[in-house]
Amino acid sequence: MSSVKEPEKSEGAEVLKKRGYSMFVPLDSGGQGNVYKTTKNKVTFAAKVVHIDSNDKNLDDDLKRELTIIRNVKHPNCIRVEDMFRTKHKVYIIMDFMPNKSIGDEVDTKGPICEWKGKLYFAQISSAIKYLHRHNIAHRDLKLDNVLLDANYNAKVCDFGFSRFVPKDAKTGQIRKSKSYVGTPSYEPPEVVSHTPYDPYKCDVWCLGVCLFIILNYEYPFNGDDPKETLLEKQNKRQYTLQKTIDKKLSQLAKDLIRKLLEPNPNQRISITDVYYPIVRSEGDRAGT
Repeated sequence: MSSVKEPEKSEGAEVLKKRGYSMFVPLDSGGQGNVYKTTKNKVTFAAKVVHIDSNDKNLDDDLKRELTIIRNVKHPNCIRVEDMFRTKHKVYIIMDFMPNKSIGDEVDTKGPICEWKGKLYFAQISSAIKYLHRHNIAHRDLKLDNVLLDANYNAKVCDFGFSRFVPKDAKTGQIRKSKSYVGTPSYEPPEVVSHTPYDPYKCDVWCLGVCLFIILNYEYPFNGDDPKETLLEKQNKRQYTLQKTIDKKLSQLAKDLIRKLLEPNPNQRISITDVYYPIVRSEGDRAGT
């Protein structure tokens, strides 16, 4: 974490201190800003400090959209924002602190997650996505690194930087497809990889499939570092493989759901309302513990 600037020496620390925050511990850094662990009234929070280029109108518009979304999102499996404020060159987003990092970190550290526990995580993630879609919001960068874990290991979807409100055409009633191709390569569906105007809701569903695959299998279904043509061919031919030991003990329900979520044709891919993966601990699940 040496790349994260010590906040005590920054303008940001002074702003936070004036609002009653203290103990600034670097957690993460990114292109737009840094995240710190901080406290107020003995409660621990995560403070995201976003740097603003006042001359970059597009960036400011994107940030305004993100702030509007996170201000209005109220769901137990979405990160909760405690407070937001800004100065001329910075925006401060105070969020609940997640002490157990992300599901991505858990998989990286411990390997594949047994199916019954994977179901619990998946149910919470899909519940958050259902909520967003009901409120006309597409996440567009759903990945395990963007699903944090609270003190009780409940999943919390975060990072709404690429999220968008999804408008409908006034005449047809059909949603307007996205033409901005964002996200993380290993999670991108074929329509995003090929830069084809796409339904952002169906993009989220594909990403859910990638999340479930990694949770249960550890390895990714597709390699985002592959050349575009190779990646598209593998996606369209469903050339993903479960580890042999995982394949033997994984329920058929899980395999069928992965297949439906990773359907390469977005018109045939299920919607979030059709996702079915009941949290019932079967004999097959017990064998995997």
